[in-house]
Amino acid sequence: MTSEKKLLLFISLTENIGSIDSYKLSQDLKGTEVYYYYEKNIQKALKFDTIRTKKMKYYFDNLNFNAKNMSEYIKEYSKLYFLATQSNERYYINPFIIKEGETNLKSLGELLFKFDGQLVPFNSIINKGNYSLEYKKLAVKENVKTYKEELFDMLDSQVKKIKKERLVKRKVTAKNVLSYAEFFCSIFFSAFLFMLFFIPRFYESLIAKPFSSFDSSIIFIYFIGLVIYLSLYIATASWHNRVYETVFYARRFLRIRHRAILVYLEKKCQLLEKHFITALENKKTLKDDIYDFSYYDNKFLDFDFVNKVINNKMSKSYTICSALKTIFFGVMILLILFVSCYLIFIALTKGGLF
Repeated sequence: MTSEKKLLLFISLTENIGSIDSYKLSQDLKGTEVYYYYEKNIQKALKFDTIRTKKMKYYFDNLNFNAKNMSEYIKEYSKLYFLATQSNERYYINPFIIKEGETNLKSLGELLFKFDGQLVPFNSIINKGNYSLEYKKLAVKENVKTYKEELFDMLDSQVKKIKKERLVKRKVTAKNVLSYAEFFCSIFFSAFLFMLFFIPRFYESLIAKPFSSFDSSIIFIYFIGLVIYLSLYIATASWHNRVYETVFYARRFLRIRHRAILVYLEKKCQLLEKHFITALENKKTLKDDIYDFSYYDNKFLDFDFVNKVINNKMSKSYTICSALKTIFFGVMILLILFVSCYLIFIALTKGGLF
C-alpha cells in the first residue's frame, strides 16, 4: 500500500470525512496489478470449466468495487489480494481434465492438497514429519475424490449437451418447420419442371431452339435457377451432416458405451490414488507426470470438437453458401409463381395447354 493510501486510511478511520469520491476508489481498485493478475488467471481457469473454476468465477463476479471510503477500499483490496493468490494453476488444475500443453505445471506433486487445514503441495506432504502415513493417505483420498467429482460432473454435462442435439428434433419450432418446408419445396420445384415436359408446346420449343421464344426462355431460366438452387441445397445439407456427424457419432457412442466409459474413468481415479499413495510409501517426490492421468489421453471422444459443433461454430464458407441457398430459394419461389401465372394465361387465352 502506498503512503498516500495509508494516510487516507488513517484519516478515514479517525475523522468523519464521508466519501472520497475524488479519488475514484473503484476505478483505482480495478487498476491495481493484483486485479490484472487475478483477471488474467480467471480467464485461463475458465477454459477447464470445473466446479472449482466456477467458484473462482463466482467470487470474482461478486467483488464489490463500489468502495465509498478508504476503509472499504482496504477491505476489498485485501479480499482481492487473497483471491488472487489462490488463482494460480496449482490451486485448480484437475489432472483428469487437462490436455498436453495446457498448463505450466510439470508434476502432480505441484498440485495443492488440503492437508491439516492448509493447502500444501503434494511433494511437500511426502516428507512432512509428525504426520502418520495413514493420515497422509486420507488426504490423498479426499483430494482425489474432488478430482473425481469434477471429472464426472464434466462428463455428465457433456453427455446432457450431446443428447440434446438430436438428428430428428421432435420439438416443433419455427426453424424445424421451415427446414421441412424447404425440403418439400425442393421436391415440388423439381416435379414442376418435370411436369412442364409433358406440355407439348413447351417440350417442342425446348427441343427445337432453346431461348428461341418466350416459352423456351422462361423454362430455361427456371431450369438454370433450379439447378443452381438444388446444387446449393445439396451442398449445404451434405456439409451440415458431415460436420454434425461428430455429434451423431458421439450420441450413438455414449448410448452404447456409456457404462464402459464410467468403468474406465473409475479405474483411472483408482490408478491416480494409487500413484499418490505409492509416492508416499516410497517417499519419492513426483516429477514430469502432470499429464499421465489425463482423461483426454484415451480415444473415446473429442469433447472440445463436439462442443464447437454444438455451439454452431460453422465456417465462414458454409455461412456464405447457406446464404446463397436462401437467396436462390426466394428466386425459385418467384420463378414458379411467374411460370404458373404464365401457364394460366396461356390456358385462358390460347384455348388450353395440351
